Amino acid sequence: MILLVALGACVLTACAGSDAAGEGPPGDCRLGIRGIEGVIKPETSELDCAEIENLIDAVPSHPQAYVIIGESPRLLWKCQFNGARGQSVLLECAHHRRRFSIDKSLS
Repeated sequence: MILLVALGACVLTACAGSDAAGEGPPGDCRLGIRGIEGVIKPETSELDCAEIENLIDAVPSHPQAYVIIGESPRLLWKCQFNGARGQSVLLECAHHRRRFSIDKSLS
């Protein structure tokens, strides 16, 4: 029962406002950044989709490097916003060995 409640909460919060039905594997969440649709990849961050969405609520208007501070736990994430450049990675962030990214979706 607890697993179902947690799973339901993740579905409601992590993918709210985004197209969760995508071409990636189950559990991927889609997120639009500056008009470009991407897929959240938690990688080694130990964060879920909702936590990543909350962490990156403000993204620079132009491609550049920047830092953000996570609330829980308080970590300094170094990020690179690539924007509409040719890379397949829209945004990538790292804190030492922990990292996550937003890949451009293929749709």
